[in-house]
Amino acid sequence: MIDVRYGVKKGDLGGYVQSAENLSQEGTCWIADDAVVCENARVYEAAWITDKSHVSGQAEISGDAHVEGNAAVLENAHVTSGSVADHAVVRGNAEIKKDKRTRKSPRITGSALVYGTVVGNVIVAGGSVIGAEEKLEGGRHSAFIVFFDGEIPASGVDQQEKKSEDSRRKVKRTRVRRGDER
Repeated sequence: MIDVRYGVKKGDLGGYVQSAENLSQEGTCWIADDAVVCENARVYEAAWITDKSHVSGQAEISGDAHVEGNAAVLENAHVTSGSVADHAVVRGNAEIKKDKRTRKSPRITGSALVYGTVVGNVIVAGGSVIGAEEKLEGGRHSAFIVFFDGEIPASGVDQQEKKSEDSRRKVKRTRVRRGDER
């Protein structure tokens, strides 16, 4: 057994996975707290899933990405950098990634819903919706901020319960434990 990363010691009990395939045994990735990764979703490299967040479908969380709060990453979405937090939902074929030039990463927060691509120094907050064909890219010296504080559209997330429809499915869940497989 070995320590995985700062704050995660050998033998620590982590979040929930449906199968061993959900969490890579390479790198410093981790699923903590009551976070759930299920179906064919994968977490690898240095990605970090915490709190009561939910990752499912064919979703991939990698690089230095962080999913926290009650956030959900669903379907075929890829998050390779930055953070998805609070009650935000990233779904469909969405991509959340670091800008290769500036090395800055996006933050998706509040009750934002992202179906499109968000790159670099961008903050998507409140009840903002980024459509499937939209691509937001932050600038080198300034942030691009999208904030909407109106009615939140139906998104596959029960806004009263703050849970994705996928999280209601009964799935066999297993606690993650870092063992000597690392």
